[in-house]
Amino acid sequence: MDAAWESPVAMAGLTFNLARVPVLGETVMRLRNQFIEQRILEGGVATPEAITPGFGAQVLASGLRPGHYRAFLNLIRHAYKWDEAKQRYGEIKIPVLVIYGDHD
Repeated sequence: MDAAWESPVAMAGLTFNLARVPVLGETVMRLRNQFIEQRILEGGVATPEAITPGFGAQVLASGLRPGHYRAFLNLIRHAYKWDEAKQRYGEIKIPVLVIYGDHD
C-alpha cells in the first residue's frame, strides 16, 4: 500500500479526516501546503496533467483568502448532508435554474 504522501487519494482522505476533528482540523486547514494541495488535486482528475500550474496557483490563492479555511471546514464537516439533500431533489415541484461557469 502506498504511503499517504505517495497516493493523492490517501492524502486527500487523511487531510479530510483530520479536518473533521475539532481544533486539529482548524490547524490542518490553516497550515496550507502547496505540494499536498497539488497532489490532492491530481487525485481528483483522470489525467493529472489536466491540473495546470495556473489552476494550481488559483486554488492556492483561493485557499489563502480570509475565512476560507473556516468555510471549507464547514463544508467538510457537513458533507454527509449532501446525500440527504440529493435524495430530496425529486420533491422540488417548481422549475429550478442552476447556473455556473468558469469563474465559480
